[in-house]
Amino acid sequence: MFVREDTDDKTFFSRYDKAHPLSSHVERPFELDGMTWLTIEHYFQAMKFSDEELRQRINQAASAEQAAKIGSKWYRRPRADWKKIQTVVMTRAVYVSAKTYPEVAQALLESLGQTLIENDAYDYFWGCGRDKRGENQYGQVLMKVREKLIEEQPSS
Repeated sequence: MFVREDTDDKTFFSRYDKAHPLSSHVERPFELDGMTWLTIEHYFQAMKFSDEELRQRINQAASAEQAAKIGSKWYRRPRADWKKIQTVVMTRAVYVSAKTYPEVAQALLESLGQTLIENDAYDYFWGCGRDKRGENQYGQVLMKVREKLIEEQPSS
């Protein structure tokens, strides 16, 4: 289990925590690219591949964990441009989820002024890593979506 270490200006969370509103594993179906996706994780894992059959298989996975397992098999090579587009793919999924579910947008807007940090001790790309010096790309994606939601709000 991940420990929350919230401070006034930082919020630590896990994208695997289905109780957290900003998790990529929460079951909140949304439509994107002509399909309905059970979770953000389903969409993200499926977009790693160009093979439509494999995308369908990931889409039909019963859980985010199962989708991640299918998408993370070592012998399946992701599409050639994956490293370049993976944060864009995650951003699109988070944004559509926030636009589809007001509680996601609200959680993002309520975090204004805070740095969102994905507290994954083993992931130095999406999370902060064990030493808290990772790239925190999932947190970065959330904060970018938060800024977009703020921009879209009508001026008062």
